[in-house]
Amino acid sequence: MEPSESPVKVFDNDDFFLKSTPLKMKDVVVKYLKRVRHPRCYDISARHPVRLEIGWTTIGNYEECGIYAMRHMETWMRIITDRWDVGLPTEMAKAKTKITQLRRKYAVKLITSMANKHRKVILKEACQFACINGKK
Repeated sequence: MEPSESPVKVFDNDDFFLKSTPLKMKDVVVKYLKRVRHPRCYDISARHPVRLEIGWTTIGNYEECGIYAMRHMETWMRIITDRWDVGLPTEMAKAKTKITQLRRKYAVKLITSMANKHRKVILKEACQFACINGKK
């Protein structure tokens, strides 16, 4: 593989790279749903993505996008956007405390998940670290 070549290959047709990001994302999801034979894959395939206008958007915050994405997935319950409150302030100064709390929460959930194949090793090392630092 050439250094300039991407190791990630999703689609082999050129029109994929001409689409906007929401359409690309939908195509990836639909491809996955077809592969697992999900009953609604064709329904989702026929839909067009719609941009939601949400009140807690921030400008220029590229570092916390993963936390925002996880919070959106955690709180989305098919709620109409004018009633959907994810609990994230729009001002970064106010949001930092909440983002820190969420980062800790998600880290704990990912580390302690039974699906995490490294769970036991990480928890063992955490216990050893806590014992060395006098915390139990």
